[in-house]
Amino acid sequence: MLGGFLFGAIAPVWPQTNDVFEFFEYEKLSLEQTLNAKTSVTTKTSLPLRESPGILTIITRDEIRDSGARNLFDVLRLVPGIEFGVDIQGIIGIGFRGLWGQEGKVLVRVDGQEYNDLGYGGTQIDRIPVQQIERIEVIRGPGSVLYGGNAEVAVIDIHTRGAAEKGVQVAGLYGRGWKGGDDRQVDMHYGSGDTNWRLSGAAHFGQSQRSDRLYTDVTGETYPMKGNSDLISRGLNLGVEKGGFHSRFIADQFFTTQRDAFGINQADASQINSSFYLAEVGYDLQPAARWTITPRFNFNQHRPWNERDVFFLYDKTFDRYKESLLAKYEYSRQFVFLGGLEFQQDHAKVSDDTPDTGLWPGNNRKITYRNAAYYAQGQMELSSWGTLVSGGRYEHHSLYKDSLVPRVAWTKLWDRWHLKALYSEAFRTPSLENIRLNSDIRPEYLTTYELETGYCFREDLFASVAFFNTKIRRPIVYHNDPVTGSEFYSNDDPIGTHGFELTGRWKSGPNYADISYSFYSATQNRVPLYAVPGRQDVLLGWPVHKVALNGSYALGHGFSMNPSAIVLAERYGYYRQDPFGNMLLRRESTAVMINLYVRKKDVFLKGLDVGAGIFDLFGSGYNYIQPYDSSHAPLPGPSREFIVRVSCTF
Repeated sequence: MLGGFLFGAIAPVWPQTNDVFEFFEYEKLSLEQTLNAKTSVTTKTSLPLRESPGILTIITRDEIRDSGARNLFDVLRLVPGIEFGVDIQGIIGIGFRGLWGQEGKVLVRVDGQEYNDLGYGGTQIDRIPVQQIERIEVIRGPGSVLYGGNAEVAVIDIHTRGAAEKGVQVAGLYGRGWKGGDDRQVDMHYGSGDTNWRLSGAAHFGQSQRSDRLYTDVTGETYPMKGNSDLISRGLNLGVEKGGFHSRFIADQFFTTQRDAFGINQADASQINSSFYLAEVGYDLQPAARWTITPRFNFNQHRPWNERDVFFLYDKTFDRYKESLLAKYEYSRQFVFLGGLEFQQDHAKVSDDTPDTGLWPGNNRKITYRNAAYYAQGQMELSSWGTLVSGGRYEHHSLYKDSLVPRVAWTKLWDRWHLKALYSEAFRTPSLENIRLNSDIRPEYLTTYELETGYCFREDLFASVAFFNTKIRRPIVYHNDPVTGSEFYSNDDPIGTHGFELTGRWKSGPNYADISYSFYSATQNRVPLYAVPGRQDVLLGWPVHKVALNGSYALGHGFSMNPSAIVLAERYGYYRQDPFGNMLLRRESTAVMINLYVRKKDVFLKGLDVGAGIFDLFGSGYNYIQPYDSSHAPLPGPSREFIVRVSCTF
């Protein structure tokens, strides 16, 4: 009834975008234009990048293509504070500012759809194809007030090319590892439309390997990862917009092969299948001047970690229904208010042959939980005093009850100089599998203080520094015994980090160079599983110092040379058991990964691009380290790899 009334009685408003990156090629933008690009990821209202109330990194499609990035790992490693670690069963997860964020602490969205799996809350980040990305907006800090319980420490908001990129684009990549691993990817995209309607479609197929090196488990047993760590991804992304109506459908399948299991090698490789089906419909309404109201309905179905073999049985289906309403009132350019409500139902069921240890509390094969969320935010421009943003979010869950978090941010821009002061609280929602393994689990809470300042020294040179102090109360920590196979979650004692991130950008026409330095130090870590014995300032798996460099230099005639580099300071991880079963700690030396990619535009005909490059030029021997003590040895990364990429626009 209500939906029919709204659709029939209120005129639609065409959704407007203020993102300059959607209309101009990055190489044609000046440094000033990139710094003043509009973004809405931190407020859901449009603000210039330097005035947006968050510590942000924006990566454009041209930057991704220039770098020759093979996957999202290559792209996100360029973001200050982000690094990766191994979880279990060959899965690689995100770490941020020294904190393990794999299970529900980092929110990943693709075209507004949440990619965190409904079982454990994590994201297999390498399943998302980079060739289809238009831009990535990363909130390097909390986002729970607007985005809920998976946006505790960071938000990665990915936008694909959409309908604005008209015509047909086809791209292919082939890579060959130094030790024989292959990487094959094919992407297709179609976009069309006018001022009244838009249609977009994209398809992806990829086949690669986690690594082509040798893996040695904690007992000393070794196997070649080539042929035992396959990664196969298939995806379809469709979008339709007409008037104020907008819809999205994503089908995503990801198949992984692994033998490392929970830390002790399996005798043979096994395949784990993970499928996502995500759908959304919404309508932008304008019932009166200055008002915009957007009702949405989302449906997500996940079958993550599906495995049926002699080693393991996991066959569960998770469904989420979400109804939401967002209202925005723009009294003037100086004052904007928005409020929203979300009602969510989570359903899960297990296969008939799932053993009792895989059932939910009460030995149930089906469970249902409900969650209601309410949030509000005010944005006020205080004349010459800057912009103040304040808001909060309240949630009520049918099991673990109430969560309430506020945020306050002040930003000020003085021509060349900007300043941001941010205070945020956030929370991590227990996932359905957290609840299964501990029905008494409760949300964890985070408090973050951030300060950023930046200055444009001249028209082609800019630098900024961001300071942060973060503390997590009641962190949800995973415990596993690889011998017995038992696992559980608990709310542990506090953990926190503080540090800073220094960034510099030079841009002159099509030429640019970005460099960043990240530093963190552990503070008040009381979680033994994350600790490095004898080093109170360091946490397992994460480098205290990180340097990232990415650049592009035009050589003329459509050629460009694009170097990039990642330098990670020493890291600590457990790698072997002694004769008594105790884990031994090892210090991984500094890793230097240097990449070089050469790109040629408009080869023989307009729209045909060809590129070739070498990744990890000097063979760093990089390993993914498990950032918690759970008896898993470091997992080798890929060896040096040669790639060729071809793309064509019709």
